[in-house]
Amino acid sequence: MSSLVLIDAAPGVTTLTLNRPERRNALTLAMLEELISALESAARDTSVRALILRGAGGDFSSGFDLIEGQDVDTSLRHGELLCRAQMLLAEAPQVTIAAVSGYALAGGGALIASCDYAVAAADAKFGYPVLKVGIVPTPGMPFLRHELSDRDFRTLVLSGELWDGTKAGDVGLVNRVVGSIEEAMAEANRFAELILASSPTAVAATKKFANVLTRGDLRKEMDDALQIYREVRRGSEAQEGLAAFAEKRKPIW
Repeated sequence: MSSLVLIDAAPGVTTLTLNRPERRNALTLAMLEELISALESAARDTSVRALILRGAGGDFSSGFDLIEGQDVDTSLRHGELLCRAQMLLAEAPQVTIAAVSGYALAGGGALIASCDYAVAAADAKFGYPVLKVGIVPTPGMPFLRHELSDRDFRTLVLSGELWDGTKAGDVGLVNRVVGSIEEAMAEANRFAELILASSPTAVAATKKFANVLTRGDLRKEMDDALQIYREVRRGSEAQEGLAAFAEKRKPIW
């Protein structure tokens, strides 16, 4: 059975690749569990100084697997595991870097937002269209709130529209925009090399204090976000929206 998260270890830098390209790397329970395991393992490895997160094929991730998420308990667990993965990326002793192409939607975008540095291909597609199926993007919102202006933040999470990589760069959703995933990986590795050239202790301490300065209430925000996700997901509109998605029809609100 193939791994849902590929691990490529090079000196000082580990690349984690979400590996369901046939489903645009949609996040299942198994994939999220593998990602969490890989992040926990990396956190214990002092030889790893930088982590690069990417998707296999042409997409980063299209978000939660909404077919698997038809089951309420599974869907609730999606939210819990996503929040756990985000916190591991944010609090990792390593610098975390996202290399993005194609779809980077909802939960996929949440993983990117929790990284320290993000580079995207110009044709990447960012968005949080989950309101259209009756669920909320709240598990990904705390990190976004610290990155975007209030106007851009509300537009992104309320509209469901998709932004390309250029727009994402303009509003600060990513650090740099390049022409292709190959260029994105080259930039991710260039940034990782800058980290490797610096003191491990100094980098880790700087990242930790940056989190205090910019994300001081993040754990409470994530707890609140997950509670709202649970409440809405248990409701009748979420059941209808996800059923409509599976049946390829418009939901009846």
